[in-house]
Amino acid sequence: MPTLVCYFARVGDLVMLTPVLKALAAQGPLELCARPWARTLLGAEPYLAAIHIIDKPNAPWWQELLAGSPRRKLTALLQTRGYDRIVLLDRETPGITAWIRSFAGATPLCVLPHIAQGTAGHLVDANIAAAEAAGIAVADRAPTLTVSAERRAAAQQRLAAFGRRVVAVQAGSSLTHRWLRRQPNLKGLTPAQWARLLAGLLADGQADAFALMGSAPEGREARAIIAALPATVRAKAHDLTGAVPLGELPAVLAACHACISVDTGPAHIAAAVGCPLLAVFGPTDPGRFLPRGAGRIAVVTGSAPCRPCHGSKLFRTCQANICLSTMPDNALRDGWTKLSL
Repeated sequence: MPTLVCYFARVGDLVMLTPVLKALAAQGPLELCARPWARTLLGAEPYLAAIHIIDKPNAPWWQELLAGSPRRKLTALLQTRGYDRIVLLDRETPGITAWIRSFAGATPLCVLPHIAQGTAGHLVDANIAAAEAAGIAVADRAPTLTVSAERRAAAQQRLAAFGRRVVAVQAGSSLTHRWLRRQPNLKGLTPAQWARLLAGLLADGQADAFALMGSAPEGREARAIIAALPATVRAKAHDLTGAVPLGELPAVLAACHACISVDTGPAHIAAAVGCPLLAVFGPTDPGRFLPRGAGRIAVVTGSAPCRPCHGSKLFRTCQANICLSTMPDNALRDGWTKLSL
């Protein structure tokens, strides 16, 4: 009988859990219960026998009722699966944990002691340490995503129209992926900074073109960057925001010459498919969240004395974004140089 893993984190966190998922799958059939993007992102992974999804596992009763009772329906399904064990991290909310316990019944629960690993180290290492503390040996410690030969070929053909060395640019993040925004792009560079970096790479022959990635609302970032570019090179920047679904993103990034990204989920996808990555960190801590993978990875970090501030009151009230908006152009170019492309 299979093991069920319940994990309701965001895209980047899900990618960083893949070493633990693969370790569990080596012990027997493995199923995953997660939010909808898990099926889109991990649906091609051979080690997952099934992926069960729910958008709001901790929704209040009235939202659950208005949505057609998806939690009740999923509970009924999971109770018929006959799991040997159910695995979850102790970082899940009390409401989600109570729901998991409710459908687990007599099935043994394996709670990975993630919180006990602290918040000072890298999240991948914390995941692995939690698994090993629960007796689960993790051999392959790098996050990876599977890209089929067919999807890779299709992505290469799509990018070929732009040039041979296409660099992906991910300027937006969870702060900018919604139409109604609560905060400025605190994880991002200014359009002028992006424009100087991209124009310089083109002028030096370091890239043939750029593909600006992100969700449809992040098109605002892409259009601002393209508008800031010199008119002579503007045609080399291609706005693909809203045009590359999450299920296609790993293949597209795997086909790119490199990726330049702020701290966000697609950066972890790029690293997990081996795309050379330059990661830009401002309010968040690369010691905790820097993407990992088989490819080359370089990082540039803001130098403001108030960083890292993510999760603090300072972050929630920040409007100046001085940790990134003051980053000198040569710091970005030095980061690119470290990739040695």
